[in-house]
Amino acid sequence: MMLTRPEQAEGPINQSRTVPEDSCRTGNGRVGWFMPYQTEENTMKSGTKDKVEGAFHEAKGKVKEVAGKITGKADLEIAGTDEKVAGKIQEKVGEIKTVLGK
Repeated sequence: MMLTRPEQAEGPINQSRTVPEDSCRTGNGRVGWFMPYQTEENTMKSGTKDKVEGAFHEAKGKVKEVAGKITGKADLEIAGTDEKVAGKIQEKVGEIKTVLGK
């Protein structure tokens, strides 16, 4: 069986080079970095991807915002607020794409 090492990929993810399974093993016998081929079955639709990324940016922005309030750094608080709002917008764009079927 051949496994794919993503960091050695040349070109798009589905054109990754393959390496022998033996070289993929860690000390405990597990495959540590294996990532399956990206195909039509396991890729996210654009709308779903936007929703997930938007939620991530919203959470990340909230953390920055709170960290800025706690430390008294206004620039960090503002950056957090900006990222949180951008995340909400991206999430809404994803919802719209999902409704439209994209």
